[in-house]
Amino acid sequence: MDRKGAIQLSLGFIVMIVFAVVLLSLAIVWLRGMMESISGLTETQIANAEAELAEVFETQQTVFALSRTTISNPPATRGKAYAIAIGFKNNLDSSRLASDNTAYFTADVSAVGGPDDDKLSEYGTWMKCVPPSIWVEKGDIVGKIMCSFAAPQIADAGTYTYMFEGCTSPSKIAGGCTGHDKFGGAPMSLQIVIR
Repeated sequence: MDRKGAIQLSLGFIVMIVFAVVLLSLAIVWLRGMMESISGLTETQIANAEAELAEVFETQQTVFALSRTTISNPPATRGKAYAIAIGFKNNLDSSRLASDNTAYFTADVSAVGGPDDDKLSEYGTWMKCVPPSIWVEKGDIVGKIMCSFAAPQIADAGTYTYMFEGCTSPSKIAGGCTGHDKFGGAPMSLQIVIR
């Protein structure tokens, strides 16, 4: 009888281990899906966008830039994520900086054009930026916000236009650029062609 109890105990233990492994596997798959749905970007795409942004800052005298201004050749593919980096270079005078010589930067991103102007708010949900805002030290350091654009499979063919407007504040920015100092001049546009 002791032997039978020992077998039941070990069988119960094995079932519990199998159950734990299955739950752990499901949790890992779920977390991976959540992370991909947040950005959908690969490390290569992010590295390429950062390299494009670095090239913009090297070749242009600017303090606010996008890694690219068009996605058209080849046209964007429905369901695929594309990386767009937003860069800020803090050249603010000390009256506009926090006490630690930093400032908070963000970009308002909005859809302003597409095949159906009645769907601009829907088009706006296709562009996600993480983190939404950043602290940047004064100097030649470029602060980056990474954005991901992914059109759903049902997206209409056409050209989609997004506007990026930079702003800054010595304290944390919540809710976009409203009420904060504009930064980097005129808003920048990004045109994305879907065929």
